[in-house]
Amino acid sequence: ARVREAERLLQLGADVSDQVRLIQVREAHTRAFESYVPKPLDAPVLLLRANSESDRCHYTDQLGWEGLTPAGITVRTISGTHLEIFKEPHLSVLVKQLAESISTLP
Repeated sequence: ARVREAERLLQLGADVSDQVRLIQVREAHTRAFESYVPKPLDAPVLLLRANSESDRCHYTDQLGWEGLTPAGITVRTISGTHLEIFKEPHLSVLVKQLAESISTLP
């Protein structure tokens, strides 16, 4: 959709440099995501995850971390979507969960 919109604006003679740059960044992120192969981690993992699905993607409860750490995964759920958890009122919950987890470290 963004590519089509940039093409339409280009045909109208508009400056589409910002739109083209966003498309290039998104494509770079997609390539990086598709080529990344995570390595196992021998440490416990704290996964703070949003409770609302976003990006129309479906993930496992552990967001792909299962099998990557024999030390275990603790999943804590934060209200909101993936991007909303960085804004209030969700951010306060995220900070509280993180602080509680850090306080229990040896």
